[in-house]
Amino acid sequence: MKFTSLGMALVALMLVSGCVQPKPMTPEGFMGECIFPGGRDQCDNDQAVCSDYLPIITGTQASLKECTDACNKLQLQEYNQYLGEECRATIQGATDLCEQYCHRKYGK
Repeated sequence: MKFTSLGMALVALMLVSGCVQPKPMTPEGFMGECIFPGGRDQCDNDQAVCSDYLPIITGTQASLKECTDACNKLQLQEYNQYLGEECRATIQGATDLCEQYCHRKYGK
């Protein structure tokens, strides 16, 4: 039991210290995490919301800033498009995943 805890602590430390680079996010990975985030899903359009982010995930941006700006711009469009539906959590989750993609691809 002690060794398992110690091993987990070492892995966490390596991740925090930057020794282990996270793998790039694939479109399939993005969709899997976006559509099935866990918890209660009240958005009937979660697949459509998540699919709207795919052009960013599969596209090429010039920089981290350009990539995250695209995620945030799309977030505002999504809020307006799905106004009145209970998709706020799905949109926020998709935007967070989009920004994670940007950070993995372009660095911090």
